[in-house]
Amino acid sequence: MVVLEVGVLFKGPFTPNINAILQDEWDRQKKEKNMIDNQKKLDLILNKVFDKFDKVVDSVFAEFDDVNEAVNNKDYEPVTNMKKVPTEDEFQKFMKSMKEQSDAAQKEKVPSKIEIDYSSIQTQMEKAAEIIGDSYDTILCITRGGLIPAGMLSYKLGIKDIVSVKIVSYDDDDNLAKSVVEKMSKRDIKKLKKAKRILVVDDIVDSGSTLIALHKYLSSALGLDADELNEKYSTFSIVTKDIDFNDYSIYNLTGDKRWVVFPWDK
Repeated sequence: MVVLEVGVLFKGPFTPNINAILQDEWDRQKKEKNMIDNQKKLDLILNKVFDKFDKVVDSVFAEFDDVNEAVNNKDYEPVTNMKKVPTEDEFQKFMKSMKEQSDAAQKEKVPSKIEIDYSSIQTQMEKAAEIIGDSYDTILCITRGGLIPAGMLSYKLGIKDIVSVKIVSYDDDDNLAKSVVEKMSKRDIKKLKKAKRILVVDDIVDSGSTLIALHKYLSSALGLDADELNEKYSTFSIVTKDIDFNDYSIYNLTGDKRWVVFPWDK
C-alpha cells in the first residue's frame, strides 16, 4: 500500500523506473559478492603456493644440513669420476683420428681416381688434331707421360720431327711442387732452334710447375725472350687441371682433385 502511494506521488513524465533501480542494486550486490568470492579463491591459491615454497626451502636447508654433517664427520667419499683434461699429445692424436675418419668417409662418397680408356682418347684425338691444324712442324715430348700422346698426335698431324725432354717433379719441404729440366743434347737443341713452330705434348697439366720449368729452360737454351718463346711453341695435354698453363687439351678437369689414371699407367 505504501509502495502504491509512492508510485502515485511520483507519477508523471519524470517518474523513476523502479525496475531499473532494483536491477542496478541487484547487479551491484552480485558484483560485490563475486569480488569477495574471487578474493577468497586467490587467497586459497596463494596459501597453497607459499606452503609448497616453504616445503622446498625446508628441504634445501635439510640437504645442506646433511652435507655439513657428513663433512664434519668425514663420512663421505671424494669424487673420482671427473673427466681428465687431455694432454697436448692426446689432443693431437684425437684430432688426427677424427681427420682420418673424415677422409675415409669422404673417399666413400667421392671416387679417388678417374680412369680414361684408349677408345675415348682415340676418338678425342681426331677432334684435337683438327683443331690444332698443320702449323706445327716439331713435337717436343715430355717424358714419360707425353710419349704415347706425342706418338698418336705425330701420326694424325703428319709430324715426323719429335724431340723428347725429361722433367723431374718433386715436392719440397713446404709441399710445393718443384720441377727440374734435365739438360738436353746439343743435337736436340739445334732441332728446336730450326723448328718453325713447336708443339709441347704431355699427358696431363696439373699444377703447371712442369711447363713453367720448361719455359724457363727453353728461354735460356734457345736464346729467346718470353714473347718470342710464346710465339715459338704451344702446349697440348690430354687432361688439364689449370687452363691458364695450357693451349690445347681434351679433358678440362679444373679444380678436380682426383688422381687421373691413363691406360698406359696400368
